[in-house]
Amino acid sequence: MPRTLDIARDDNAPATARHALQELAGTLDAGLLDDAGLLVTELVANSVRHGAGDRVHVSLEPAPGGALRCEVVDEGHGFEPQARSAPPGEAGGYGLFLVEKLSSSWGVENHTHVWFELAP
Repeated sequence: MPRTLDIARDDNAPATARHALQELAGTLDAGLLDDAGLLVTELVANSVRHGAGDRVHVSLEPAPGGALRCEVVDEGHGFEPQARSAPPGEAGGYGLFLVEKLSSSWGVENHTHVWFELAP
């Protein structure tokens, strides 16, 4: 059953999204849940930092076989996904890099809707 949240777009938003993921403990592999926590934290933090509007919409949808689809949407102007251009060791800029490396698939829709899927 999907879990949807409309989270206040503030500094607590990433932790709120991570906490919501914990409600899926027991239905998902622990490693997958850890990866989802990291990726949701990164994407919600990006929405807080770069987005607009009062809320961040997060959808968590477990799928058959232990997979998970997550979506993060805000009201910002959006962005074009780009490869990391900062030098290694520089803080920040790793969110989409991590999404690419850890997810089985991911994408951006309408410039403000980022989704990813994790497979066991």
